[in-house]
Amino acid sequence: MRVKDVRARHVKDCMEEGTAVVRAIEQHPSASMKNKIKSLFNLMPDYALEYELVDRNYSRTFNLTEETIKEIQTVKKEHMPFTEEEMGRLWAHVDDKRFVDAMLIQCYSGWRPQELGLLELENIDLENWTFQGGMKTDAGMDRVVPIHSRIRPLVERKYKEALEIGSKHLFNIWSGTRFRTSPRRSIPSENLSG
Repeated sequence: MRVKDVRARHVKDCMEEGTAVVRAIEQHPSASMKNKIKSLFNLMPDYALEYELVDRNYSRTFNLTEETIKEIQTVKKEHMPFTEEEMGRLWAHVDDKRFVDAMLIQCYSGWRPQELGLLELENIDLENWTFQGGMKTDAGMDRVVPIHSRIRPLVERKYKEALEIGSKHLFNIWSGTRFRTSPRRSIPSENLSG
């Protein structure tokens, strides 16, 4: 369909009646996907409008339904923390399972996975027990996060390991023959059932 022929009803139909087949299963758009579809159809005609390919962006003539907005907010707020039992299992395997130390440091500090992976030694203060880093939002960038007393030995150990191999990053991956700071391939997760 040509962009100049797209009307509000087409975008709404995509959002409400669209389907995709994923692994042989028909799926309908979630609230989050409806939001993405709306955003895409807001931006594409904006571009066409800028280059005078269309004279109006029909996607901007309507908003998401209240139900869709509420569902998006509910999904965003859902957070499933580890249970006490799961945290106990992590602590039980902190020394014998890969990446458990990273998971625990993340649990006690609140870093996003990428933020944690990018932490540099120069931004870790072992005297005052703080991290400094972050990304994504203005409030999240270069924020100072206290190092919880429970994870201090883990942070100290990772810090010493990084110094020993001459890395500027707190977290480094052992490839069998050398360390590197970012994975080249996905590493299979290990069973924590111990």
